[in-house]
Amino acid sequence: MIMRNAVATLAALLAVAFVSEGLAQTFDSGGLNLLKVKPLAERGQQPDDVAVAVWPSGVIDAEETHYLNQNNLTVMMVAIANPSARRIASSQLVCDLPEGVLLKAVNTNLLWNSRKSDPIQRDGKPYVRHTIELRGSQQTIPLGKLGNCWYARYQPPSLWVSTDLPPGSKPGRVYQRLTYVEEGQKETAQSPESSVDIAVLPALKADVPRIAKSGVMGRGPATVTPYENDAHPEHARLIASYLQEMGCNIHMCGLPASASPAGLVRWTEGRNIGQISTKGFRHNLNEPVGVGDGFFIHLTREMRRAIPQEIQRLNQNGDRVAGGMMSPWAIYRRHPWIQKNVLDVIAGSIERGDYQVLWANWEPRMSDLDYSDGSKREFIAWSKLPKAEVEQLWLDELVKKYPKQWWEFRNWELGQVVKTYSDVIRQAGEKAGRPNTRFMFCLPQDCMVLDDDVNVVPWQALRWGDMPGIMQTWSYHHTPRSNRRFPSNDKMIHYMVQRCGWVRRYVDEKLGEDRDVLLGCTYGWEQTGGRAGFFVPEDLAFRHLSGPMGGMDVAINYAEWTVWDGRYASELARANTRIARWENYTLKGKTQSQHVVIPVSPYPQQIPQDASPADHIITGGWPGGRYVHSQEYEQEGSRLIAVANNWHFGDCFLKLRVFDLDADKQYVLWEPEENRAFANSEGSVALSAEELAEGLLVHVGATRWGAFLVEPFQEDKDYGSAVLSGKVKEVLEQRRDGLEQSLTRSAAFQ
Repeated sequence: MIMRNAVATLAALLAVAFVSEGLAQTFDSGGLNLLKVKPLAERGQQPDDVAVAVWPSGVIDAEETHYLNQNNLTVMMVAIANPSARRIASSQLVCDLPEGVLLKAVNTNLLWNSRKSDPIQRDGKPYVRHTIELRGSQQTIPLGKLGNCWYARYQPPSLWVSTDLPPGSKPGRVYQRLTYVEEGQKETAQSPESSVDIAVLPALKADVPRIAKSGVMGRGPATVTPYENDAHPEHARLIASYLQEMGCNIHMCGLPASASPAGLVRWTEGRNIGQISTKGFRHNLNEPVGVGDGFFIHLTREMRRAIPQEIQRLNQNGDRVAGGMMSPWAIYRRHPWIQKNVLDVIAGSIERGDYQVLWANWEPRMSDLDYSDGSKREFIAWSKLPKAEVEQLWLDELVKKYPKQWWEFRNWELGQVVKTYSDVIRQAGEKAGRPNTRFMFCLPQDCMVLDDDVNVVPWQALRWGDMPGIMQTWSYHHTPRSNRRFPSNDKMIHYMVQRCGWVRRYVDEKLGEDRDVLLGCTYGWEQTGGRAGFFVPEDLAFRHLSGPMGGMDVAINYAEWTVWDGRYASELARANTRIARWENYTLKGKTQSQHVVIPVSPYPQQIPQDASPADHIITGGWPGGRYVHSQEYEQEGSRLIAVANNWHFGDCFLKLRVFDLDADKQYVLWEPEENRAFANSEGSVALSAEELAEGLLVHVGATRWGAFLVEPFQEDKDYGSAVLSGKVKEVLEQRRDGLEQSLTRSAAFQ
């Protein structure tokens, strides 16, 4: 009876915690509620010696409960601490799973074929003890303290588990420890045992976007490689199906294309010699080519040795630069060696269907100088400067005398290289009957902004013109870290929300709306040792959703796995479902700004009551603080006004004013996901253009996107419940004191 009551109580709590934005008939206050973060003093506590913990449950979660989705896979990442920098020669992960929780797969840092599974009893309950050889690296088992974060999860050993137990179940705890032998020692040592609770959530339910590209990048946990001797292809198929169950239609790295079910395609960064050669990565080993910063090409060691000197970048002494840094001209002029060993190889991968998109981490490196004769010839032809002068000044004095021309030349060369890759990939895709293949270059936000003010500068990539590629930006602004306070800012991701909106509109302005290039604003965390950054579930969903709601074609994280248990999976499924619902508006609709949003509840951003649509500036959003953001899309007379409340400490009640409507028509303002329409003072949801211009009171939860439709009223259409303005005001007054207190708390983060 006690157990049944506990299960019922848990199920009730989870039902409240996971109320969908689309089903609630109340005004959900939103916020970050699904994971309670440990106090900083506990998160930063140094282990005595080698230690393991389930990430994030055992490191940042105050309740120390790892959630599984019923009948779905769930990852269980193992973060490892090694504060004494022990050099470990061999190790095993020992994991005890309670009855009802099954081990289905492991990532490449654990040797599946080595596992021993034995039934045991713990506290009178049946368990299975799994002992698995760990294939560690300096990233998996860190040599000391990494980035002020004791537990490393850069390349974590990862277990993939599942359960068919009903939602609300708490089958027991999972126990883990590490047994190891240190270099030079014979005796086996073991770490202290750690444990977290297991609880079960409902099975995942998600819609898959059809236009937007949505997925996750997972170099570490999702790396199940069938070309490894000990790997099993069925593991990759299981994980790929799990991605699709969360609503993803792309996955990046880790899994082979052959594992993907219909509707889920593989993107890749290709070979990365920095990871493969020095960091113990074991993904993408079978891909011979990757494209890196600027003019760098990631090749196998044998191919790097075979690069002809005439096409490799030279330093001022005439010595070729080590690695795969090419003279730019060799790529865009398609030198025979490049054509055979790089471009044809990429084309072959596309034609075979190894991947749909080749992604490049593209930090342009404009300052890299190439002293080769080939670059000299190209500059003379491009600049039209006298050959004798260029010969005399080449290269340092030339850059000093003609800095602007040199910058323009190098930027032109970057564009030519990008176009070359884009054309090769697109043509190969068309040849193979796969027209959606693309080259994707990922630029840091710093290529577009000055300091922290989003002032548009002549963005170098836009000078390259339109092309069949994907232009993506990334930024680490205000990512929480496990060794710092949480949240780190009261508007942690306003940079990303704002950037998505203005990049889309700025590129439309420069290249036109009917352009070939697609856009994305990726989200990620600081690349500190051990990857100390973390999200909480709602924050993950907010970041993922913000791209498409701002008008981005691609939603994907950078650079590691972000779905850490069932809470995160449920939130990602919710985000993908919303992307699928609104993508016709956000990606196919016309962008415009014929509305105003004015917070009327206690809120850190004050927008003037007389604000007009003209105050919505492309680069800055609404005046007064950058907490509330909104974007508008029009499609066949129907308008979507998407409103983001980026204030992490409180919900927001806003006056929404809508302009440029026909005075002779009636309209409706409604939230389809909430199944409600906003009524005037007479209780009618049929509104005049004058009433909408005057404004109605609406609500958006903390760390949430609201989606409001304005469209011609139809007598026979079901708009759900009518919400009187008095009801909204009543809820506002009930929450006013709490929001005032949140304002005080928010001030501490300024």
